[in-house]
Amino acid sequence: MKRKRHTQEIFDLIDKQRHEEVKQRLLPDCRDLMGRNWPLLPCASLFGWSDIVEYLLNKGTDIEQTVDKRTPLDAAAFNGHTDCCELLLNRGANIETENLAPLASAAAFGHVSTCKLLLARGANINAQDQSGWTALHLTVNNRQPSTMRLLLTEDARLDIKNDFGYTPLDLAYRQELPEYVAVLENHIVNVNLSGVISRGLTDGFEFSDFLVKGICDCRLFIIVSQFAFQGFIFEKNKTQ
Repeated sequence: MKRKRHTQEIFDLIDKQRHEEVKQRLLPDCRDLMGRNWPLLPCASLFGWSDIVEYLLNKGTDIEQTVDKRTPLDAAAFNGHTDCCELLLNRGANIETENLAPLASAAAFGHVSTCKLLLARGANINAQDQSGWTALHLTVNNRQPSTMRLLLTEDARLDIKNDFGYTPLDLAYRQELPEYVAVLENHIVNVNLSGVISRGLTDGFEFSDFLVKGICDCRLFIIVSQFAFQGFIFEKNKTQ
């Protein structure tokens, strides 16, 4: 749903560089709200005021203006303002940032449509922030199953560790989230079984490789064993 466009009076205030007055009029009862004291472009992006964002850009405002480590694109992604994100991207906003990736911001708060846009425009799904967290880490940490599933379908890596040494699956275990554990483990099974079958069809299969690479899920082992006993795909190289 598109937001109602702001009145000409607001744009007149912008022309007069009375940005604080603009924010006071649009956010009258939000003195402590995040973004309240930001410059107008990132503030407008955060609240999804696309018409104001466009107007400011047309006036030459820096599209990469950063505040609290957030660019306008990251601010818009944080609150799931997909239309505002698209506007900023079309105007040349950098889809990757040094500190906080817009994709990670959108994924962390469950904004599926925004994530889809950013991925379609080339966002690095496995980008890590300064603490090593990926978007997938954040979906688990913030309990956002919809964006977690989306990232998994887009082949987000599950083996990346943050600076604390945790993968997304590790976080799910530590936070006692059995539903997330099940989804992540099933994805590992499906991805690795697919790879194993593909390798088996061409090169045969070495069980030691299978174990070394950490594919330790019992269900996968049972499935692979069934294939082996059937003589369908796998052969174990004999060692002397």
